[in-house]
Amino acid sequence: MRRTTVTTLVVALIAGLVGVALMPRVPRLGAQTTGDRDLAAAARSATPDPSGRRGLAVALVENGQVRTSVASSLVAAVLAVVAVAS
Repeated sequence: MRRTTVTTLVVALIAGLVGVALMPRVPRLGAQTTGDRDLAAAARSATPDPSGRRGLAVALVENGQVRTSVASSLVAAVLAVVAVAS
């Protein structure tokens, strides 16, 4: 009986630790950027509350030129989405 109780407690503790490690977290905008850094800074400053965002993808057409930038904690994922969308 004692061995069963200890085994159950150990399994419950491991399951709890795995649950905490895999629980959903609030998305956050990381410091990593690609492309035009000035445009990324402008996009960040134009976003009053970046909490809940994983990335910002920006394209600016100005005087016939296109400037792009991605600010993200998941730059590769956002770039894949931008590539598929275009």
